[in-house]
Amino acid sequence: MELQHLVTQNIRFISETQISEQNWITAKKLTDHVDGDDIAFVALALEMKCPLWTGDKKLQRQITGIEIFNTEQIAEQLKN
Repeated sequence: MELQHLVTQNIRFISETQISEQNWITAKKLTDHVDGDDIAFVALALEMKCPLWTGDKKLQRQITGIEIFNTEQIAEQLKN
Protein backbone atom coordinates (compact mmCIF):
# COMPACT_ATOMS: atom_id res chain seq x y z
CA MET A 1 0.00 0.00 0.00
CA GLU A 2 2.85 2.40 0.80
CA LEU A 3 4.52 1.67 -2.55
CA GLN A 4 1.25 2.33 -4.36
CA HIS A 5 0.95 5.67 -2.59
CA LEU A 6 4.54 6.61 -3.49
CA VAL A 7 3.94 5.79 -7.14
CA THR A 8 0.56 7.49 -7.46
CA GLN A 9 0.83 10.47 -5.11
CA ASN A 10 1.73 12.90 -7.90
CA ILE A 11 -0.57 11.45 -10.54
CA ARG A 12 -3.87 13.11 -11.33
CA PHE A 13 -6.36 10.51 -12.51
CA ILE A 14 -8.88 11.71 -15.10
CA SER A 15 -12.07 9.92 -16.08
CA GLU A 16 -12.82 9.75 -19.79
CA THR A 17 -16.13 11.44 -18.97
CA GLN A 18 -14.17 14.56 -17.96
CA ILE A 19 -12.89 15.02 -21.52
CA SER A 20 -15.05 17.38 -23.58
CA GLU A 21 -17.00 16.09 -26.54
CA GLN A 22 -15.12 18.52 -28.80
CA ASN A 23 -11.76 17.07 -27.76
CA TRP A 24 -13.06 13.54 -28.45
CA ILE A 25 -14.16 14.65 -31.91
CA THR A 26 -10.81 16.33 -32.60
CA ALA A 27 -8.88 13.31 -31.30
CA LYS A 28 -10.90 10.99 -33.53
CA LYS A 29 -10.08 13.12 -36.58
CA LEU A 30 -6.39 13.15 -35.63
CA THR A 31 -6.14 9.41 -34.99
CA ASP A 32 -8.44 8.01 -37.70
CA HIS A 33 -5.60 7.69 -40.19
CA VAL A 34 -3.04 6.58 -37.60
CA ASP A 35 -4.34 4.28 -34.86
CA GLY A 36 -7.81 4.50 -33.33
CA ASP A 37 -6.48 2.83 -30.16
CA ASP A 38 -4.70 6.11 -29.33
CA ILE A 39 -7.83 8.28 -29.35
CA ALA A 40 -8.12 8.48 -25.53
CA PHE A 41 -4.48 9.55 -25.11
CA VAL A 42 -4.80 12.25 -27.77
CA ALA A 43 -8.13 13.44 -26.35
CA LEU A 44 -6.60 13.68 -22.88
CA ALA A 45 -3.59 15.65 -24.17
CA LEU A 46 -5.99 18.04 -25.88
CA GLU A 47 -8.14 18.37 -22.76
CA MET A 48 -5.21 18.97 -20.44
CA LYS A 49 -3.37 21.14 -22.99
CA CYS A 50 -0.26 19.10 -22.36
CA PRO A 51 2.31 17.18 -24.40
CA LEU A 52 1.85 13.51 -25.26
CA TRP A 53 4.53 10.91 -24.50
CA THR A 54 4.45 8.02 -26.95
CA GLY A 55 6.74 5.50 -28.56
CA ASP A 56 4.38 5.14 -31.54
CA LYS A 57 6.48 6.44 -34.45
CA LYS A 58 3.51 6.68 -36.81
CA LEU A 59 1.59 8.74 -34.26
CA GLN A 60 4.65 10.98 -33.76
CA ARG A 61 4.85 11.68 -37.51
CA GLN A 62 1.16 12.10 -38.25
CA ILE A 63 -0.35 14.07 -35.36
CA THR A 64 -0.25 17.85 -35.51
CA GLY A 65 -1.39 20.42 -33.00
CA ILE A 66 -0.08 18.52 -29.98
CA GLU A 67 3.48 18.56 -28.73
CA ILE A 68 4.70 14.95 -28.80
CA PHE A 69 7.75 13.49 -27.07
CA ASN A 70 9.29 10.05 -27.46
CA THR A 71 11.15 8.17 -24.72
CA GLU A 72 14.58 9.34 -25.89
CA GLN A 73 13.49 12.96 -25.66
CA ILE A 74 12.07 12.41 -22.16
CA ALA A 75 15.31 10.71 -21.04
CA GLU A 76 17.34 13.62 -22.43
CA GLN A 77 15.18 16.12 -20.54
CA LEU A 78 15.65 14.16 -17.32
CA LYS A 79 19.45 14.29 -17.74
CA ASN A 80 19.40 18.08 -17.92
